[in-house]
Amino acid sequence: MSFNTRTRKAIGVVGSFALLITSACSGPGPIGSVRTLRYMAYPTAPDATTNLNADRAVISTRLRLLGDSDPAVTIAGGHLRVQVPSNLPRLARIGIFSTASTAFQPIGCGAPPFSGVESPHLVFPECGESYILSPLTLEATGSTLSPDQSLSSVPSATTSSYIVGDPVVLAARNLLWPSNWPRFSRVQLGPSLLTSADVSAARPVQLAGGWGIRITFSARGSGLWRLTAQDPLPRLIAIDMDANIVATDESPTPGTVVFGGSMSRNEANLVFALLLSGPLNAPLHAVPPGGKQ
Repeated sequence: MSFNTRTRKAIGVVGSFALLITSACSGPGPIGSVRTLRYMAYPTAPDATTNLNADRAVISTRLRLLGDSDPAVTIAGGHLRVQVPSNLPRLARIGIFSTASTAFQPIGCGAPPFSGVESPHLVFPECGESYILSPLTLEATGSTLSPDQSLSSVPSATTSSYIVGDPVVLAARNLLWPSNWPRFSRVQLGPSLLTSADVSAARPVQLAGGWGIRITFSARGSGLWRLTAQDPLPRLIAIDMDANIVATDESPTPGTVVFGGSMSRNEANLVFALLLSGPLNAPLHAVPPGGKQ
């Protein structure tokens, strides 16, 4: 997901797929009749203008999920014109134009800060067995578990280098770990085939420490969840949106998982809309009213 700097700070948060919005997918209430702000959204990829129809559908779905009952998104001269309700939180006004490529990836191990010198790797380095972050090993070792120093030569992934579902090293944000577990500046996420296309329903939920997302997976997604979360040891799972950890699983039950972190209600509403709308083909450069391209 291509958040700009302001949005990345606020959230710390393949291919289009058809969406059937049901009563199980409940987000913010209707916005009602309010003044709108006209944004111009320009494709950032050279060939992205050919995908504007698909992107228009995605942006419209995101606005609808955020409470706009009649979103106005049109194509004009190689870009999108988007009427954004003025009372939509600023975070959402920025976030709806992000790609939101999403994978549910197992947290492999802690990683030290990047050394500044990148070593070439033919294969992305795996976590050493003694560094694996699993509820079983963490209960046994607690805060004495160290980061895998072999990952110091691996830079943190960026939106430009990100490929959804590939193993990555990312900043350790929004991790719901007990207080006696170790704290790392970065973590390695393992590969996963489980993406937002496997989400059949979702809704924001209030948790003890803030807000989260309750997610129900499709039959395929439930099977992939079991493979991802239990192979070879029970793992914690992170939602990775465009090289940003949004949340980690808090209370998995058969078919349904609650993900939490340090999200506010507005952040949870945005993540909910981005998950259910599916990703854009490429990030859009949004110009607010009075701005310049």
